[in-house]
Parts: sequence; C-alpha cells; structure tokens
Amino acid sequence: METPATITKLESLLGRPLHPAPTHGYDPVRNAMACRNDPQREGGWMPQYALHPDGTLGGLHLGGLDLDDQQWQQIAAGLPLDRLEALNLRKNKLTNLPDLEKMPNLRYLDLCDNQLTEFALPDGLADQLEHLWLQGNEALTTPPPEVVRQGRFALHNYFREIAEQGAEVVYEAKMLILGDAGAGKTTLARKVENPDAAPPDAVKDSTPGIVVTKLQLTDAAPAFTMHLWDFGGQEVYHATHRFFLTKKSLYVLLCDGRKEEQFDYWLQMQEIYGQDSRLLLVVNQKGDMQPVLPMSDLRRDYPNVQEGRPTVVNLVADREGAVALRRHIERSIRSLPQFERGEQVPKKWVVIRHRLEAIDADHIPLGEFRKICNQEGIKEKERQDFLLDFLHDLGAFLHFRDVAGLNKMVILRPEWATQAVYSVLDHTRKKGDNGHFTRADLDAVWHCAEYEEYFEELLLLMEKFELCYRAPEQEGLYIVPSLLPDDPPEGYAWGASTVLQLHYQYTFMPKDIIARLIVRQHHLLESPPVMWKRGAVFGENGARVEVVESYRDKRISLRSDSGGRAAKELLGIIARDIDAINRGFHFNERMRVEQKIPCHCAVCKELPVPHYFSRSNLDRAERAGQPVQCQEGFYMVNVRELLDGVFANELGGKTAPLDRELLLGWIEDGDLLKAFEAMKSAYPDASNHISSLRDIEKAYREERISFEELRKGKARLRHAALSLLGK
Repeated sequence: METPATITKLESLLGRPLHPAPTHGYDPVRNAMACRNDPQREGGWMPQYALHPDGTLGGLHLGGLDLDDQQWQQIAAGLPLDRLEALNLRKNKLTNLPDLEKMPNLRYLDLCDNQLTEFALPDGLADQLEHLWLQGNEALTTPPPEVVRQGRFALHNYFREIAEQGAEVVYEAKMLILGDAGAGKTTLARKVENPDAAPPDAVKDSTPGIVVTKLQLTDAAPAFTMHLWDFGGQEVYHATHRFFLTKKSLYVLLCDGRKEEQFDYWLQMQEIYGQDSRLLLVVNQKGDMQPVLPMSDLRRDYPNVQEGRPTVVNLVADREGAVALRRHIERSIRSLPQFERGEQVPKKWVVIRHRLEAIDADHIPLGEFRKICNQEGIKEKERQDFLLDFLHDLGAFLHFRDVAGLNKMVILRPEWATQAVYSVLDHTRKKGDNGHFTRADLDAVWHCAEYEEYFEELLLLMEKFELCYRAPEQEGLYIVPSLLPDDPPEGYAWGASTVLQLHYQYTFMPKDIIARLIVRQHHLLESPPVMWKRGAVFGENGARVEVVESYRDKRISLRSDSGGRAAKELLGIIARDIDAINRGFHFNERMRVEQKIPCHCAVCKELPVPHYFSRSNLDRAERAGQPVQCQEGFYMVNVRELLDGVFANELGGKTAPLDRELLLGWIEDGDLLKAFEAMKSAYPDASNHISSLRDIEKAYREERISFEELRKGKARLRHAALSLLGK
C-alpha cells in the first residue's frame, strides 16, 4: 500500500519512518495509542499512525520523541487535524497545550510525562474527549493533581462538571512540620497559629501521631486557607506518614541543633513524597548554644533546601522571631505554583465541601454525604464518588471505598481516626509484648464514647494502613510487625543451603518495608511464625523463602533453600509485593531501588557471595539480544538463563518480545498477572493494573470482598488487558 502524502511529509519533518498501527478490533483508530517497542530504538516506542477508511488521518502516536513546543507546532501546521480522533504525545517536552480547537473530533489524548503547567478544554470537547491522560506533568496545577492522579475517568468527570457548573478558584495549601521527637514541632504549630500561644507541656501535649489545624490567612490578597499538619516524631508513627505527605506543599523541617538528628532521613522522605515541594529548615534554639548545620552539604545533596542558612528562632522566648517566621511561612506558601493562578474546582464541589466542613461531627454515614450532593444537584452516584475520591486525595476528608465496613462512613476529621490508631500503637509499644495487642487492650484504649461503637472500623483502618494484622493462630490477637523485636527469635538460624537469591539495593531505604510486607503476606508466614522487625520466613507448597532487611546496608535480601518451581513462585509472590510497595515511594534518579540478580557461572556457584547483576542492565542486554559478563569469573552469561534461574514466570517477570497470541491465551485462561508482567515494558499502564489485581486478590483473601466482587474486578482487568492489545 502506498504511503499517504500526509504521512510522507510527516516522516520528512521527523526524520524517521512512521508505521501503520494495527487495523484489528472494533475501533482501529485507538490502536495508534498503544506504546509498541521500536526495534530501531532501544527502549523507544514506534511512531505510528491510523487512517480512516477514506485515507484521512485518524490517529497519531509520536510518544517518546523528545518533541518541544516549536517542533510540535511545526508538525501540527502541516497536518490536517480536523478528523484526528487519537493523539499520543506521551513523554515529550511540551510546555504548552496543543491547539485542541483544531481537533474537534478528538476522543483519545495522552500527554503524560511532559512539562505542562495548565490544561483546559475548549467548549464542546468535554463530552467528546473521554480518554485523557495527564500523569507525569509535575508542575501541573489545573486540573488539580488529586484529579489527575485518579486517572482518565476522573478527568472526564472533572471537565464535565466544569462545563456544566463553571469553575471557582480556590487558594489553599498544606504546611507539614517534620522532625524528630522533642524538636518542638507542636510549639511551632501553636506559634504559627498564635504567636502569643503558651508552649505545650512536654508530656501531656506530645503529638499523638498527627494533628491538623485549619488557618485562614488574610494579611494579603488573595486570602487563603492553610492546613497545618503537625507530625509526631516517634518512629512508630512513621509508617502512616506516607498517606499524608503530598506534593505542592510547604514542608518545614524543625530541629534544635543540639544533637545528632535525622537530617538525611527527613530530607529524603520529603523529597520522595513531596518531590519538588518547597522546604524550610528551621532551628528551634534552646539556650545560648548557636546551632551549626552543614548547610553547604545539605544544599548540595538535597535540591529542595534552597536557602543559604536556616531560620533560627527561640520558639518559647522570642515572640518577634515567631512573628517573623510566620510571615516567612506565608511568603513561602504564596510562592507555591498553585498560587500563581489558583486551582480551578467545579463550583458545586466547593459548596459541598463547605457544607461538610460546617458539620460538627467527626464522621457521617455515606448516605448523609449523598444526601448533601443530591441537594446541591449532583445526583448521579458516579459523580458523587468522583467528588468523594477528590476530597479524600486532597486530605480534607477520608473515605476508603475499597474496605468493606469503612466504605459506609465519611471521616470528616482525619485526626479522629489517626489519633485512635496512634493511641493503640503507643499502648502496644509501652506494653512491650513484642507488638501484640488484644481486644482487651482495645477496650482499655478506646473506652471513650467517640470510639466505643467503631472498633471494627478502626481496626480495618489499621489494616488498611498496613500497621497490623489479625493473627490466625489466636482469636482476638493482633500483631504490629513494626513493634516486633529487633533480633530474630532465639535459636533461629537459616541453617539451610541457599539456592535462590534476590536482592533489592536502595540508595535511600524508607522504613517499615518488611513490616508492611508481613502484613500483606502474613497468611504465607511459616507456622509457627518466624518473624522479627526486619525479617520473616515465608512458606508455601513445601518451599521456604527468608526475607531480611538491612537498614544499614540499605538492602533487602531474599533467599530460598530450593530451586524448584514452588520456591520460584513463592519468591515471585514476595518480590511482586516488594515491587508494589516500592512503587508507592516515588523514587527519583538520586534516590532509587535496583533489583539485583545473582550470577550462576562456574565461579559464582562456588562463592558464598556471587556477583550480582542490576536488573535494569539485564533488561537492556536482553532487548539487545546480548549476553552479560560476570565480574568475578569474567564468563559471558545468558540473560534469559539468569532470569529463569530466579523467576518461575516464563518471561522471567520482565520484558521479552511480545507474542500477541501467547498474551491473548494467558488472558483468556485467566492468568492476568502473567500477561500484565509481560506487557508492562511496552504498555506502561500494565504496572497499574498489576497493583489493582494484587489489591483485589488480597481483599478477597482477607474476606473484605465477596467472590462476586472478585469476579467483577477481574473481568474489568481482563477488559483492560484486551484493550491494551487493541481488542
């Protein structure tokens, strides 16, 4: 078939060939959206196009070509775009929105991983453009990131609401205070609210996990709302911080400058979760000692530390210093990206939120929320759910729709729930019973009226936070893995030979990874359980896998005493959960994690510590069809044999040339995990589907959803898998 003149011209502009997208399926135009590996470019995607039956351009994929605004405008100027229905510009360098008014028939648009700061739809396109992806535009303020994070359905709903209701500009931000226990975080929070506030009592007013204060700042225009989050510094609280540390916020790291403090830990936590959010370093001066901080080193190692020196203030005695600090905080918040234009939110969303905030209650039934939505004209359940998800992601309220028992309430005061959780953790820590608590302990801790009717819901919340699990060996017993003993049980030793090994090497290791893994996979623990704060032994079908975390070496090590299929499958299950936990940390180029695969050459087989290959290097070598060289024995080793020596999956759990018929067979047989694992290098969305699959399977195992709900969830994921393949 002769290449259309439009495509020939485009190939000339790009300096590379374009490929026709597959023509199968009920909607061939959408096939142009798929990210297919380009054999001519390692790690690159194949530029492709789709045509309508009359030969006009219907779909275009130019993802991963590093196009800037000028290059795209040059391309767009030479193309007929009026009948374009699918456009993929993922992973380019666009800072400005493509002229969507020239694309009135657009149905699919992927602008992920560009540099957009604002996105708006022309009139009439809100209903038409149902498939929109914007993730990865880190500076994007409109739509709000809380909507972008929910995916294409939420984006479609957001723009439909804007089109129907109009928008209201909202100015608000979160200020989050981090630091070690005893640094003075509660004092700082009080002084920001009122410079004349009395300092807290060191014992009675110790922060129980998280305290949230809402402040209205009206000293300058525009007035804005500041949500001040004071985080407890005790290590037992750290496991839940990940739920509340967000982007586009102002972080204040408070220290007292007198002792060895966890600068690196808090700065790395802030960068992983807050990403490029602004950070202020404040020293709470106590006494006459002048703090000495390694500011040049901190600024070199942590780009979010931008000021040349910290703010030093005696929060207890220096009122003028506290007033000046508050002004500095307000100026810093006004410099956040969302204050340049404000965040646009559908008008009725703002009205409903104000009504919820005015309710004098810690929580309400879900039905009460729906009643308020109905009164304000948002009657469809789907639209109400999108609004509730937005408010949850914003941190204004909490609603856990995926947890049976919790999904029937809307928590209006997040601290009501978090303080209940932290009170149990505090009680369990002080009790000193190796992280064990019982219903009798809950009766002692939650005896007050505000909690006594909600034991089951609060326990479900603790499980949702991956803080504890219900011990199957004893009714009414709960275990908090992060409070287990530091050392393995007395008398425990691996003792067996090690046949399978796998490592995860971190440049920064967040805390509680093993504790969360134990909660997720406690049903696979050996019986009787062998576990401690930084390790556990899992067993299934006669196979055993030990998992040990070395915080000092920033490494998690997995090993098994057999190399059979059962051991590989068990190791794969655990590795996938570690992968899922790691994905939630938003690692960057400086702080990352690398999977390490052991060499099995003749020399390494005889070594107690073999050479380890980085998984990313193995993947690149496999795509290139090349072996890799061991740095111990200097043998050339086959990549596929290395991967198959660890993973039971035929594809080694990673990339291999995609066999479409094989993938379709796995999908039809119900082996969705195998299919998604094979597809995730070519189709980035497959990684998200893996997480969803693991979540619903875990919920079913824990009897939080019925078999029918499991079946429906897998049916949705099956459809998603087929959609990725254009079926």
